[in-house]
Amino acid sequence: MKPDKYLSRLQFFISQLLLIPVFVILPLLLKNTANDDIRINTIRVLWEKNHFVLPIPTNYAIYFTDNTTLRIIILILFIIIGCFIEFFLNNKKISGTYHSVCLILLIITGTLFLIACLLPFIPL
Repeated sequence: MKPDKYLSRLQFFISQLLLIPVFVILPLLLKNTANDDIRINTIRVLWEKNHFVLPIPTNYAIYFTDNTTLRIIILILFIIIGCFIEFFLNNKKISGTYHSVCLILLIITGTLFLIACLLPFIPL
């Protein structure tokens, strides 16, 4: 396997592995649990119970969590575009650039989401 093809595939698989935590697992921290049988206290339940005024980044993170269809559409779009570019495009510089941009966007999104979750708990 050529080095450019190997690096492009490595970036592809790392970006696909980062998609699941950013779009599926991290939003579970802010999920509003409305199930009556099992009551799980998430961060959002604690905020709503104590009537906290949430910072703006946290409100955006809650909006991101509540729009499940938007998250799933973006997740599927990233997967389809990444697979298409990796397996059907012969120029590995373009596919490597796309995967690098995808990795940077996922890292930034995940970091901002975690900061938004931790922001209300920072002592004044």
